[in-house]
Amino acid sequence: FILTGIDLSNIDEERVSFLMETKCIKFNSYYFDFIKKEHTQLTVSFIVNNKETYFENPLSYSIDSSVAIELLESGSFNDVEKAQIIYSLPSDMEISNHLANIVCNLFATGKLDGMGENEKKLKQYIKLSDIQDTKISAITYYFNRRHVNDDSIKVFLNLLGGAYCNIAAQNGQRPRLEKTKYNKKLLESLLQKKFISSYTEKESDFKVNTRNIN
Repeated sequence: FILTGIDLSNIDEERVSFLMETKCIKFNSYYFDFIKKEHTQLTVSFIVNNKETYFENPLSYSIDSSVAIELLESGSFNDVEKAQIIYSLPSDMEISNHLANIVCNLFATGKLDGMGENEKKLKQYIKLSDIQDTKISAITYYFNRRHVNDDSIKVFLNLLGGAYCNIAAQNGQRPRLEKTKYNKKLLESLLQKKFISSYTEKESDFKVNTRNIN
């Protein structure tokens, strides 16, 4: 049975946890906000145990970056549900590097295509990710599936820093990139979009022949 209208403020955390696990506490915004405030460590369990209700209107249940990470790494949600969680995150939420890494990885592997509709938000996640290969993969995936102009390409490349900024400059330089499968896929995408003239595969790196438009 579900208890409604009960005052949880005088119930210890162990008891609250038991009531949650046995689904005796109704999952609604009132009890969610109480659990989030008074028993923060139980927030993820409360959502997981009531995920059907949660997904009916996830925007009603505001979560922070740490809770989002726990949910996404809990193993309790499929890829579609993970996407719903991410799309429902508050627009003003502070995004951690860890969360940005998760989002970029999901996007790069084709599990978060809707993020491509919001280029501004995608750039934000890529900028905050601190795993370079993940950032490169996310950018390449975006380039391969969207019509992006040169200005947009420049912005994304500049998010990668270093030699990628030299490629973005399109001033005829010959920057070199580390010889990795991620860089090769990126360069192939840039070549297809005619953003670079060509690239040469060397023993330990890629030599990029940039266009000179200045």
